[in-house]
Amino acid sequence: LPRASAQELASLSWGFAAASIPAPQLFHQLALQVLQRLDSDKSAAGDQVGGFRDQELSMLAWSYATCGERLPGLTAGLADAAGSCTLGHQAMANMVWALGSMRAQQQAM
Repeated sequence: LPRASAQELASLSWGFAAASIPAPQLFHQLALQVLQRLDSDKSAAGDQVGGFRDQELSMLAWSYATCGERLPGLTAGLADAAGSCTLGHQAMANMVWALGSMRAQQQAM
């Protein structure tokens, strides 16, 4: 996973979540990779932060919200990233739904 592009990480998470394939270990490793990249590159350039475009950030958030994986720091990390870049309309809608769902899941624990 360290060599995967931001698009590959987002697509991988989306594919497993869309297919409803339980893969907690994979989602844990993906989250570590995503958070590491977001933490190492906090600079935002337009629709991109940490090497992730707005669509990729929203795909990641949707994936984690859909599969119900609860990983420490991921919700906050994705929310911070989304707040640091310019989101298109679709990415904004997806992020709002996903972050709201993730937050509700955390509160239900």
